[in-house]
Amino acid sequence: MVGACRKAEDRINREVVNVTTLPIPAELAALLQAASGGEELHSDCLAVVQAPKEPLFGMLTAPLDSSLIRLDEELKQGALNVFILILRFMGDPNLNGAQENLFGNYIIQRGLANPSLRDEILAQVANQVWRNPNVLNSERGWLLLSSCLSAFLPSQRLAKYLLKLVSDYGPEGYDCVCQHRLLQALQRLNVGPEYVRTYPPCLLEWTANRKRAHTVLHIHCFDGVSFLCPLHSWTTGEEMAKDILQH
Repeated sequence: MVGACRKAEDRINREVVNVTTLPIPAELAALLQAASGGEELHSDCLAVVQAPKEPLFGMLTAPLDSSLIRLDEELKQGALNVFILILRFMGDPNLNGAQENLFGNYIIQRGLANPSLRDEILAQVANQVWRNPNVLNSERGWLLLSSCLSAFLPSQRLAKYLLKLVSDYGPEGYDCVCQHRLLQALQRLNVGPEYVRTYPPCLLEWTANRKRAHTVLHIHCFDGVSFLCPLHSWTTGEEMAKDILQH
């Protein structure tokens, strides 16, 4: 009973303004409806392990009139639409765990599909967590930022400013998570700025970001040997195979 009351209170507290009337694409609305009341697949297989122990820039409560960075004219409306989704994601008190992941991945997929929008998406989320007085609303923004950094790269121009933001102003736990995601992603810039993942974060990554934890996989080999292998969002299959062979 206490837990249910606490969840209801958290839902109310997360809502800075009523964002449930902001329009979202019909395809996303249908997906959210299908996911309502559903449980996260394989969530029972995840275990949380405790490790040893400016006025012109800031949170907005209304849709943007223009993009935050310079964009080609044909991209500007897409940028404004993404910001509406970010407002809904951060402020909608009715999103449950499965819907939260789905909604977040829908936003991230916009960046995966359109490289020119990636910096804009990162800048919009950073704007919404900066000077955000609502703890729960801000927390969901940091969750989205860490998940975006798990999926696509910022430009070299934006990267240093993002690193400064997450290092100096990230809340406890999310500062380290976002630092690690950003530094891991920046290592891939040596491969090329076009380096990007194919798919948005999986359930394991969303859970790790939400819990502000590291991820490991329980590896079972054909000879009966099993062990825990650490990995992160930018780990490649080749790197994973190398770690397994060197174990």
